[in-house]
Amino acid sequence: VSFYNTCDEVWAVNDKTADVLRQYGYRGPIITMPNGTDPQSVSDETYRRVLARWSLRDGVSTLLFVGQMDFKKNPHLILRACALLRDQGEDFQLVMAGAGQDLERVLFTGFVGDREEILSLYRRADLLVFPSVYDNAPMVVREAAAMGTPALLVRGSCSAEGVTHGDNGFLCEAD
Repeated sequence: VSFYNTCDEVWAVNDKTADVLRQYGYRGPIITMPNGTDPQSVSDETYRRVLARWSLRDGVSTLLFVGQMDFKKNPHLILRACALLRDQGEDFQLVMAGAGQDLERVLFTGFVGDREEILSLYRRADLLVFPSVYDNAPMVVREAAAMGTPALLVRGSCSAEGVTHGDNGFLCEAD
């Protein structure tokens, strides 16, 4: 909080993030400036190459997580949910794209730095799963939406601000 008190302006990406700053003890003014993204597209050639690279099957629901591979992002919640889907006989594939300190625990794609490749993953995904209660306004939610992919977020989290369940995304409890 002492750092924020030295700043000329403090910006937050949404109201919930501003609330967190206030809970930490910051009492100064906060300007809310939401993240945004440009409309996106990807070539069919890149899309096909990405599907082949990670052996993504057509006709199967694809769940996608894009973000830092860190325990605080709740990747274990995704894996537990996928175990439930498997136990219910659902046919799906899960793609986890990113890098981070917990990367060695599960097989992930690793960092995907090619913009068209990550856009291809967004395009292929049926749902971006993002259960983090740590993030404030993740760009991956907007990027996925720009590619026509809805997100599943934790109800009440900063990440979920602006999402109406069943309208422009999906909300769940953090359990």
